[in-house]
Amino acid sequence: MLKKYLTEIIKRKIDNLNEKIIKAFEKVPRENFVLSGISIDSIYSDQAIPTFYGKTFLSTSSQPSLMALFFKESGLNEGYKVLDLGTGTGYNAAIMAEIVGEKGLVITTEPEKDVYNIAKENLKNYKNIVILNSDGYYGFEEEKFDVILSTVAVDGIPRIWIEQLKDNGKVIVPIVLGDSLTDYTFIIEKKDKEIFAKFLIHTSFLRALGKLSFKSKIKITDYDFNIEKKLNINPKLFEFCITYFNPINNNISVNSEYGIYKGGILKFKGEKLLNVIENLKDVDLYNSHFKAIEIYDYLNFIPS
Repeated sequence: MLKKYLTEIIKRKIDNLNEKIIKAFEKVPRENFVLSGISIDSIYSDQAIPTFYGKTFLSTSSQPSLMALFFKESGLNEGYKVLDLGTGTGYNAAIMAEIVGEKGLVITTEPEKDVYNIAKENLKNYKNIVILNSDGYYGFEEEKFDVILSTVAVDGIPRIWIEQLKDNGKVIVPIVLGDSLTDYTFIIEKKDKEIFAKFLIHTSFLRALGKLSFKSKIKITDYDFNIEKKLNINPKLFEFCITYFNPINNNISVNSEYGIYKGGILKFKGEKLLNVIENLKDVDLYNSHFKAIEIYDYLNFIPS
């Protein structure tokens, strides 16, 4: 009864959901994936809830309606191969396994050994799930995926993910821009070996561990933060326009400067950039659809 109540909430919040998504939420018992002592009403409320407390980290089960939105926007369907980043105790992986069915596959990664062990036990009856105790940065090189979905906020998108994505595949990922506790979830789509991206929703996920969370290790003095002031644009817009769009091409100069203009990404060097995009400040980050060309990521570069 409570699972049905939760799916009714999800359907009210997210229009036109695939019936497979609804049935998956109705089938998987969320109480099997959370801490003992949490009330059943809380478990089947539409909110994130804790699933594990470590000495230096926390694991949670994400808000169900938000996950339903991710599944819908990714086009997740029967027979798909999915890379799930941030297993936690396994609830989302179980939902996705129900959606993709016996012909599909869910590869899910969890870096924390204690949480991995719990998830492995929770998911032991799913024949279409492979759980890895690994850093999600590396993905899973033995497969190509229809969908790559992260439920942890990352500092940048590894080139490896794009290489492991099928053509017409999608990445849904919360991205950390600046120091805000709010992250920005984007849909990254691969079409004919080109990368497209659009903003989906503001979110607030736990931060990734390992190589996906690297900005704290970067010395600010190594990077040019002055160009955004010359352009007189929103710092987050600037950070976005030079981030995440060079997952394939390695040949970018550290001394080059780049920007976006009227929904497209430009490649210029030095003062030429300033002369060409005087009205860059009018570009709307959240309503633009960006095409990837060649962008050097000053702030969020993940080395190969």
